[in-house]
Amino acid sequence: SVKKGLAAAFQKFDAYSLAKYNQDNPIKLRDVLFLVHAKPKDAEQAKTWKKLVNGKLETPDTWEVALSASNGEGKREIWERLLRESKLGPLALLRNLRNMSEADVDKGLIRAALANCKPDKVLPFRFLSAAKSAPQFEDELNNLMLVCCSQMDKLPGETILIVDVSGSMYGPNVSAKSDINRAQAACALAALVREVCESADIYATAGNDYDQEHQTASVPNRRGIPLIDAIYAMCRPLGGGGIFTKQVLDWVWEQRHGKTADRVIVITDEQDCDTSNKDSSKFRQIATNQYMLNVNGYKNSIAYGPWVRVNGWSERAVDFIRELEKQQ
Repeated sequence: SVKKGLAAAFQKFDAYSLAKYNQDNPIKLRDVLFLVHAKPKDAEQAKTWKKLVNGKLETPDTWEVALSASNGEGKREIWERLLRESKLGPLALLRNLRNMSEADVDKGLIRAALANCKPDKVLPFRFLSAAKSAPQFEDELNNLMLVCCSQMDKLPGETILIVDVSGSMYGPNVSAKSDINRAQAACALAALVREVCESADIYATAGNDYDQEHQTASVPNRRGIPLIDAIYAMCRPLGGGGIFTKQVLDWVWEQRHGKTADRVIVITDEQDCDTSNKDSSKFRQIATNQYMLNVNGYKNSIAYGPWVRVNGWSERAVDFIRELEKQQ
């Protein structure tokens, strides 16, 4: 099955893409091509693959190649040429905003590139990271993020979204290679869910570990990066303690006057600090479908019970929820 999948994937790459990823590794693309016995879709692709096999693919004009060949000189001119010629893809553009700013690239060119960029399901955290590294382009990045989210199919009906802003969410980054922590990942997911839901009520929650009481509040009705910033800033005002899931659900139920939603999504690291109410089978059911999106598992995880848990975080979590509910 893996060989069939790789063979099918080979047909999707043009000469530029093959050359870009044809690196001098112990296992090269030509080796994979031989192993999976891929068949070209036409004569033109057959010629391209023959060049790949013979090591004669033209060197692609990528930003990595251009900068490597510059010997550290003329970076501004190189970035500006790549921008004018639309040689930077969406991810490359987002990842290099800081580098372009440090090279004193024409801001008008950068803003034009952002305005014309066509991202395909780029995760909100990419825009968040870009805005952190180049805050002068936050407005353009926010608009681009909203366009990206709008490409996704909607989750129908009413959604209750609860974001954990407890102290543990603000600790280490989600991975050694990431530049965002759990809270930022959760806030970015919340911004995504906000855009793909027909209707969403959003709450942030933390509490007081000593008194064993939750503190929860409605999140201001914002979108994109302003929504991420608003949720992220609610940790200290809400006590900074752990999440108290049962108490939060009871409180939201009261705020909604007992009106059941189509789904509730809790974005958390599951460090529930409610010592007497950890049994999720006894939590109040405030929605037809109940989901825990665990951005980074911790030691005090909540029991599975009637909840559907999704470990990890990406836009695929929303796709999973959508597809799961289609089967009902």
